[in-house]
Amino acid sequence: MLSLDDVKWLYGTLHEMRQTDATVPYLHTLLAGCSLKLPENPIQERNPELEARCQRLRKEQEDREYHRMTKNVDSVRKHMPEDTLSYQMKQINRHLIAVAQFLFSVAAGFAFGFIGIELLIGQLDFGFRLLLGIIIALVIALAEIYFLAKKLNEEYELPPPPALVSKGKPSAVLKTVPSKKFATGKEHHE
Repeated sequence: MLSLDDVKWLYGTLHEMRQTDATVPYLHTLLAGCSLKLPENPIQERNPELEARCQRLRKEQEDREYHRMTKNVDSVRKHMPEDTLSYQMKQINRHLIAVAQFLFSVAAGFAFGFIGIELLIGQLDFGFRLLLGIIIALVIALAEIYFLAKKLNEEYELPPPPALVSKGKPSAVLKTVPSKKFATGKEHHE
């Protein structure tokens, strides 16, 4: 059995010998009747965290496909709100209102920094007023972006799982109680 380095050496030697003698065979003619055993690539194990995440995402995708396929069969899932035009219009309206609120807040902050400070303090230089307006508008824009991101993150969280049926008693239904958040921001479970 020849290694790859041996084959390279043999090719180089045959090439040098062919320079002086034209009857020296080529490497492919020598290897014509041989069977090749190529080395296998080393198998790298996947990261267990990555594998668990992939399995979870596959399961979620399968569940979504299953619910989409069976929504016409079960009357409970027949009318999902995400499928209606009114739901889509409400979502678009909510996003447009959020964008308009963002723009109005930033514009009001700029107006306060540019005009309002001058009314409170007195005559100021144009460049200084412009700088104050931009700084205040930037602070308000950063705060608005933070709250928008927080609101969007809450929208896209997964809903709590539906009621579960226990395996021992098919008629008993276990209810899931969603956690409630109070003004302190801490979760309270009933």
